[in-house]
Amino acid sequence: MMVSLAGNLDIAGELGAILGAGFEVVALRGADRQKLEMALDGRTQYDIVHFCGHGAPFVLSAGDGLLPEAELVTLMEQQKVLQFVVIASCDGLEVAGALHNALHVPVVAFTGEMRDRAAVEFARAFYRAWRGLRDVGQAVVRGREALEVLYPGEALKVRLINGDMVTPLAFLAAMRDVDARLMGMDAKAEQHDVYVAGQLGQINLRLNQIEGVPRRWFGAGVVLVVILIFAQLGTPFLQEWLRLMR
Repeated sequence: MMVSLAGNLDIAGELGAILGAGFEVVALRGADRQKLEMALDGRTQYDIVHFCGHGAPFVLSAGDGLLPEAELVTLMEQQKVLQFVVIASCDGLEVAGALHNALHVPVVAFTGEMRDRAAVEFARAFYRAWRGLRDVGQAVVRGREALEVLYPGEALKVRLINGDMVTPLAFLAAMRDVDARLMGMDAKAEQHDVYVAGQLGQINLRLNQIEGVPRRWFGAGVVLVVILIFAQLGTPFLQEWLRLMR
């Protein structure tokens, strides 16, 4: 089922991109909460639900106002045979993460703002690949490759969530833990620097001591040489004095 949440997008282009041989599509246009609840109540089960429209972090824009991610999750919980979900809206990553965590199916979403034509081109390449491969990951790769040719700046905005994504609160808690660990690492690093500085000081002292040994030996050698020279020079006089004393 393709769910259109906004009337000012290229719905025909995106619907045309989704349609294909042996691929039955139900289009829900201008959906508000009541239409969504009736369509997703579980009496009809869908393999894929493709949302297209406007969005912002944690919300989609429905026909009757903003639709928070928690409410969308509740509406989608009756769909038991989903293979994957597509959130084709700007800033849809948080909504996609909440859907994936609740439904445990792959979810494709856009980060940041996505141009209308880029979304259509991605859908065209993505669904063409999926119909042939039945592999969501490979279909996302093909969709990105198409965007890299036609809209290079948009290709990196496509995300596939296929592993539980942390909620914002859990993310903040994890980041606080990371910050605490980094501070601990900094403290250890400072202590380590003091230790290293002390070790380097000891090494330098020992090197100075080692370097001092040759200087001392050199000084002693000079004194010894002087004594020997004087001894050598004084030997004849000493011998003559000893002869006279006899």
